Amino acid sequence: MKKLLILLVFGLSLTSTFGSHMAGGDIWYEYAGDSLYPHRYNVFIKLYRNRVNAATLCSGGPCTINICISSSCFPSQNVVATLVPYIPQSGSDTTSGSVNGSILTPEFNDCSDPMSASPATEQYLFKGQVDLGGICSDYEFGYSLCCRNVSDNLVNSTSLDFKLIAKLNNTLGHNSSPKFITPGSKSLCINTAYSWPQTATEPDGDSVYYAFRTPLDGTGCGTLPEYCAFAPGFNEQNPMTTFGPMILNPITGDLNFTPAAVEVVTFKVNAFEYRFTSTGQPILIGESSRDVQLPITGNCGTPPQEWLAISKDTNAAPVLKCNDSSVTVFLDQLIYTNSIATDGTDFSLLNSVGDILPIISAEAKSLNGQSLKTNQIKLTLHQPIMYNDILQLKIRLGSDLNTLMSTCGYEIDEGDSLILKVEDCTTSISLDELNFNYFSTYPNPTNDLINFQYTKSAKHVSLEVLDFTGRIVLQNNFIKLPENISVKHLPQGIYFIRISTKEWTETKQFEKL
Repeated sequence: MKKLLILLVFGLSLTSTFGSHMAGGDIWYEYAGDSLYPHRYNVFIKLYRNRVNAATLCSGGPCTINICISSSCFPSQNVVATLVPYIPQSGSDTTSGSVNGSILTPEFNDCSDPMSASPATEQYLFKGQVDLGGICSDYEFGYSLCCRNVSDNLVNSTSLDFKLIAKLNNTLGHNSSPKFITPGSKSLCINTAYSWPQTATEPDGDSVYYAFRTPLDGTGCGTLPEYCAFAPGFNEQNPMTTFGPMILNPITGDLNFTPAAVEVVTFKVNAFEYRFTSTGQPILIGESSRDVQLPITGNCGTPPQEWLAISKDTNAAPVLKCNDSSVTVFLDQLIYTNSIATDGTDFSLLNSVGDILPIISAEAKSLNGQSLKTNQIKLTLHQPIMYNDILQLKIRLGSDLNTLMSTCGYEIDEGDSLILKVEDCTTSISLDELNFNYFSTYPNPTNDLINFQYTKSAKHVSLEVLDFTGRIVLQNNFIKLPENISVKHLPQGIYFIRISTKEWTETKQFEKL
């Protein structure tokens, strides 16, 4: 049928290069070994930095940072990580940053006023490669930098170092740690409920558990980390002022909260990776971390009044093709794909007389290769559309107990709707014919006989069976209304039975198994 539409720095060598203006970062690693280099790893650091004075970054030479790898098993190692330049992609709306190879952080101001006091941030990705000494249960990949920005929830924040650590236990084999896939820098609005995914990918099939942790301070390679002190009223599990608790789902990484104050806060999310032994015991084998500086602003945009991008005007309504078995919905706003009920229950499709046309599934369409958000949803129908009509697609509360959630925390209003047209069907079957009740059929579906029950008698009967293209595949005339007909010889598919008399004409749909 047709389809429709990463890391500690020795000393403070980078202080003069970066200064402050740090706005967060991620650290993770990937296994890159082979038979010649069985313990080789690539270590990555993604840094977010205020765009203010960012032009001084990496000036005067190659853009590099130092990575420290330490453990209780082998001497510490110091390796250099270089900036991985962003390569513009055709059709991408990504904007280059002030330093060659950097970019403006995607989606930073999507949920607040771009003219707010929160400075935009830039994103820098660094990569370093290391050959580890061998098997050990407590490898640490570390990075630190002076100094942090002002944070309302940390004591003396500007005197604190910015520090990231990832961990590896390779006693159960090589491993690639979880990698956060959403941008870690964002500006959000007061008094708005948010669901902000801190989701990480994990390529080895291990189990990932998410948890808040206290941001780290300190320098040195292989030394115990120091913990930043929270200001009164804040702690590791409640790092910001919110209405109700700030909840991090340990399984999905979804972070749900409603900001209650204009402030700048810092918090840390770790992704812990567990691998099961042959006896079923879970062993911690990896750990990635994300340090977040989050500005909450009072300069907020207005929630959209309408979500559905296609017109509600009947004359301008989009046209569906006859026999289409799916509909693609376009949204004005980006939504999180995890808010879509995959059984299609976020939507209902009605014909012009109010009958429901069942939707059996909903699938998020890929957006530039991303899996967490989209603005297109493909709805699959139970049966193809086979007659000309004006249809209404409505938003409703799905089986997941929500409608659809935007990446800025707005939920689509239940009842929002749009108009669709079907107008190129050539079966000569009208909607009126499908909505009388002069006869009914059973069983449906069937693989042999179709039996008839009537509510009105008639004589001189013409009976036709049509396939979904409108072609007549069976035709008979009867003096009186028949009790049944055999469709055993018909191929599997969807068909229509049309019974015509001098008094009435009615059509019913059936499925041949």
